Amino acid sequence: MKRSLTKSTIAASLVLSATIVSQPAMAAPFKVTIEAPGVQKSKLTNSSSGATGVFVENFDLETTGYKNNGLAFAGDPKIGSYDKGDIVTANQYGGVGGTGKFLVVQPGQAGAPATYTQSTLTLTNPQRYFGFWWSAADSNNELDFYSGNNILEKFTTADVINLVNQQPNPKSYYGNPNSKFKGKDSIEPFAFLNFFADPKDKNVTYNKIVFINKSGKTGFETGSPTIARSYQSVPEPSALLGLGLVAGIGAFSQKRRILKQA
Repeated sequence: MKRSLTKSTIAASLVLSATIVSQPAMAAPFKVTIEAPGVQKSKLTNSSSGATGVFVENFDLETTGYKNNGLAFAGDPKIGSYDKGDIVTANQYGGVGGTGKFLVVQPGQAGAPATYTQSTLTLTNPQRYFGFWWSAADSNNELDFYSGNNILEKFTTADVINLVNQQPNPKSYYGNPNSKFKGKDSIEPFAFLNFFADPKDKNVTYNKIVFINKSGKTGFETGSPTIARSYQSVPEPSALLGLGLVAGIGAFSQKRRILKQA
């Protein structure tokens, strides 16, 4: 069962995040934008975007359950692969459109071992863009970008909240937006994020992303992961923030999930 939070606890979390946003961001290898509430797919999939080498993983071709031997990205190992992953059907915490499957990192749940605290996506070629629907974000979630063995940046749920709080309608990001699960998990943000390698330096690329979630009480849900080898320009965002911002989580939600395989 999910641990309930009082309104005062949630408010304290939002106030903390707003305070962090007021600090100046440092230079960073990525520019990050957030899409409007309810958006669950990347703009770069449009032919008019000018992006090249665009691939999307929707997980619908995968069978449900834990994949100890990994899975290919978009069904093609020549593009890249996850070293391991747990595929589940749509529920109140994830699943694009409320119907699709998604990958979750959650130790000890849905057939996954207690040691399953991260999933690593390794791409065959260097990439310049990554986007995904970060649903039901909680304080155990962390996203790390690498170029080879060199870590470029870490991104956490505190950063998600910072972006959400910069929007004119921050409350609209909370709760599952899909009709089947509308409004459920209302204490956690659901947002599609875009990570653009430094627009001013085309030499900045990544080839590995690590999805981390160390607690079995929560999950790191990922939907519609999208990569692109290049992009012409950063599309007009709802918010634009350098990833160099260092933020603490503070008091944020913890949720208990019992995920059932289809």
